Amino acid sequence: MDWTAPDTEGIYTISVEVDDGKGLKDKTQIFLLVKAFKGNGLLIAHYPFAGNANDISGNEHHGTPKGAILTGDFAGNPLSSYYFNGGSQQIEVANTPKLNFQDGITLSLWCKPVPGDKETFLLSHGSWQNRWKLSIIPSGQMRWTVNTLSKIVDLDSDIILQKDSVYHVVASYDGETMMLFVNGNLNSFKIQTGKIRTTTLPLLMGQMLPSDASYNYKGILDEIRIYDFAIHPDEVNKIFAQSVISLVRDIDKVKNFQLYPNPVRQTLFLNSIKDNIQISNISITDIRGENIFNISYKNQNEIEIDVSSLKSGSYYLTAINNQSRIIQSIQFIKL
Repeated sequence: MDWTAPDTEGIYTISVEVDDGKGLKDKTQIFLLVKAFKGNGLLIAHYPFAGNANDISGNEHHGTPKGAILTGDFAGNPLSSYYFNGGSQQIEVANTPKLNFQDGITLSLWCKPVPGDKETFLLSHGSWQNRWKLSIIPSGQMRWTVNTLSKIVDLDSDIILQKDSVYHVVASYDGETMMLFVNGNLNSFKIQTGKIRTTTLPLLMGQMLPSDASYNYKGILDEIRIYDFAIHPDEVNKIFAQSVISLVRDIDKVKNFQLYPNPVRQTLFLNSIKDNIQISNISITDIRGENIFNISYKNQNEIEIDVSSLKSGSYYLTAINNQSRIIQSIQFIKL
């Protein structure tokens, strides 16, 4: 079945009903966003968290960690992301006129949240009461809230965030539409209008308001970017893909095996490059070094591994020979 998008921008509903002619019927509907993306603007802040909370955009919106702890990032690099314990920990960025842009916005970040029984805030500039915020609600959904001169609108993700899983999240607004992207794909959208309200409050990471730590975030945050416009969906996917590719690297520079596809969704294939090297055991660990599982083999040089049950994130696969020696360790990304 073909469907031609209308010329007029908007959110449209496609409904489908099936009937087997014997009394059984079913129907469903989906919502589609028809939109021409034409915005442009500037990168206002970029926090790679490479040993500190400094902004590398050139705008000097440097963050001041208040209890947040530097930890390893999703590639295993030490002191390259921040951990928040859900208590009073946060990172504060002093307010500036440049942070109070009004026409549009994009937030981009990597997170590994620990969803709880209350709403927790990843990023907030005045929160929903004054300007905008990105949070996780008790159901496990991401919630993007923008307060404009017209009204306050919440947009929830369709996806339920899982504990100890890694996500790339982008939230945007262009004066017409609010959008949420998860792992490079558009996940949800909603109509909103008007200029974004301004605030005198600081920008916060991990906390709702300077005076209220009741809803502080628990988990890891990394690679936070803030733009003063809604970036194109192709750019969202590009940022996600570039980040994933940068995570894919071999620990051992000696290439004894090929591991593919990497990143992977369901099945990994491990093939020996050298005929005289065979595998008797495979172990997979997460970036904290915790063992996920071990599999024994009878001296094989071609192996197929089902990783569909793994949560999204970064892992290490270690191949061991029949003399219990490590042949090679390779990092892979589970999508």
